[in-house]
Amino acid sequence: MGSKKLKAVAVRGNQRIGLVDRSEMKETLKWITSTYQDSMKWAVDYGTSGSVQYNHDSGGMAVKNYLKGVLEDVSALSGDEFHQALVVERDTCSGCPVRCKIVVESDEPKIDKPYGGPEYESIGALGSLCEVNDPHAVANANQLCAAYGLDTISTGVTVAFAIECAEHGLLDGRLGDGLALSWGDAEAIVELVRRIARRDGIGDVLADGVKLAAQRIGGGAEAFAMHAGGQELPMHDARYEPALGLAYAVDPTPGRHNTANGGFIDVEALHDVFETEDVSLSGRYAYHQKGVEFALLNRYMQVVNCAGLCMFSLMMGQPPVRGWINTATGWALSLEELLRIGHRVQVLRHAFNLREGLPPGGASLPDRVKGYPPLEKGPLRGVSLDMEAMKQDYFRAMGYDEDGMPTRELLDSLGLTGVADDLQGLRG
Repeated sequence: MGSKKLKAVAVRGNQRIGLVDRSEMKETLKWITSTYQDSMKWAVDYGTSGSVQYNHDSGGMAVKNYLKGVLEDVSALSGDEFHQALVVERDTCSGCPVRCKIVVESDEPKIDKPYGGPEYESIGALGSLCEVNDPHAVANANQLCAAYGLDTISTGVTVAFAIECAEHGLLDGRLGDGLALSWGDAEAIVELVRRIARRDGIGDVLADGVKLAAQRIGGGAEAFAMHAGGQELPMHDARYEPALGLAYAVDPTPGRHNTANGGFIDVEALHDVFETEDVSLSGRYAYHQKGVEFALLNRYMQVVNCAGLCMFSLMMGQPPVRGWINTATGWALSLEELLRIGHRVQVLRHAFNLREGLPPGGASLPDRVKGYPPLEKGPLRGVSLDMEAMKQDYFRAMGYDEDGMPTRELLDSLGLTGVADDLQGLRG
């Protein structure tokens, strides 16, 4: 769509989307209201800001451009303290009882309700990643991103990149207008977000993300650019959840935490999936089987994504995903059949990238994100990831060769013979 300069597709109809068994669907939907209150208490109480303290204390939250494992006074950005400082309302996606969206308001700095409020990722990217623990500054930067249409993850990672570049003297004479960047300087960080949005001065250098910015700045700036395949990394540290690092590297849309969230491997909703394939979960840092586990999770996640379900539903016990799909469509899909559909989806996504010239082995991660060198303090001290072992395990589990190319046998078995023919010229 982007290459064709197509911005949107608008479709209008006048018929209702039907359900094969509306009464049965009502019964399955009762599961949500009977389950969410206990299983999603952190989100029910505080929205996604309720996960900040836990993620930080466990080591799962990115701090200081992935250089540190601890942020001082992180509690100001989490849960009750954050809500007391800013939150005035709650909002929700249509029909969802969790209401994890927050609405913030402030007189100084001026923060308006129509812009909503920062979610966990925004709090991490514009807060902990830049060593900022001021909730008003985070909300102000989030509002600027919303007003200008900027992604908060990419913007926060770019700001943290710029701070580290400035720290190493790579931006001397380029900041302009007396802007001095340093870790934790909330006022300067908000101003830099504004300049990025307007492509003003140094903002023009940074506005296309860290990969291109590093190329423009040079002088070793690539070492400070936290991205996978050009996509700025989310606020979930791969050193805490290795399967998430694997997702950042090998998913066809690299560097994302929601399309194939490796952090969901041990949720109750996936128990049946692993039992069906006779796979027992290994330890967090048992790399020899991490790829198999992630491949299975990935197949199920593609089904959830294609069904239009919120990924938070997988944190609510064992949601009847198969029941919802079968009740709505009249199908009688087994779990094995759903997993095969998810497998097909993932392989097709991968094959599209291959056809368009992307490397089959996926994206590489920055050394520090992999734990080279390892952190010396915090919950993740001493942790380094064996990315190659996980990737090779994943390739085998998916039916790819050691370079990440889907085998002819795999494609034929999934009914993708036409795709196999299209990729034939790319093999060796």
